[in-house]
Amino acid sequence: MLTMNSDAKSKDYSFLPDHPRPGHADMVESVRSEGSADLRGGGSQSARLTFGLVAAGSQVRAILDEVGWSCHAHLHSVGDIQSKPLFDLDRKAELDPSTDSGRLNCRDHEAAVLMTREIESVRKDRDTIGSVVELLIEGLPIGVGEPWFDGIEPSLARALMAIPGARAVEFSHGVKSSVMRGSEHNDSWLPGQDSPVLEGSSDGTADGSLGGRSTGAPISVKIHFKPPSSLPRKQFTLHLPSNERQILEVGGRHDPVLGPRAAPVVEAVSMLVITDLGMMGGFIKN
Repeated sequence: MLTMNSDAKSKDYSFLPDHPRPGHADMVESVRSEGSADLRGGGSQSARLTFGLVAAGSQVRAILDEVGWSCHAHLHSVGDIQSKPLFDLDRKAELDPSTDSGRLNCRDHEAAVLMTREIESVRKDRDTIGSVVELLIEGLPIGVGEPWFDGIEPSLARALMAIPGARAVEFSHGVKSSVMRGSEHNDSWLPGQDSPVLEGSSDGTADGSLGGRSTGAPISVKIHFKPPSSLPRKQFTLHLPSNERQILEVGGRHDPVLGPRAAPVVEAVSMLVITDLGMMGGFIKN
């Protein structure tokens, strides 16, 4: 599978490597490679390279369809503006690219309108803003996932944190778990038609993974993305040849928020991970 970038503009990065950009990996990559790294466009950390992940993810979708497993992701929040839980939204309908929902990859139409206003406000301020992508994995039976480092949470977390700009991954109640009591956090097992089910599975509130293995309930994941580091404001950085602090103004074409473009990447990465785990555990036959 080959794709060509016909719209590269190397001149937008003419200040590199002398002026490493704040928030980017320019400095650490240059030091690690002893100056041999090509830093244009973000180099080996460029989000452009996620094209390969999305392309690979598209190849395993048919495999997941055969066993009834699915992964859906969308933009959950921009700054303080949040959508409804993905479980409560239509996850299968095609989004109209001419609407706010389609442009942002957000399935909550009302929230998408507010997010668009917030993004435009940030853009006018010549700044950037953080965002969250929500992922919902459905259809897995009880037991998908291997011990320890190949558990379903560790496997997903490692892969999702490799997406450029990702800063945190939450499963189920996430960080809220640290302030909950066990009596409110635990989900009870109930008799099911074919196998036991967790209380809360039908409304998306049950924990979809325990001990590195799927519980049969939907797996809810939130991936937090930092504000894009390239922003159209003057910033200070180190001018390496002179070893002096100087002003840097980054030009080029940059988004004020990462979540809208990250959502398809999150979806693709999760499909690759659960396909791999499904094959490892014998749930998906080669």
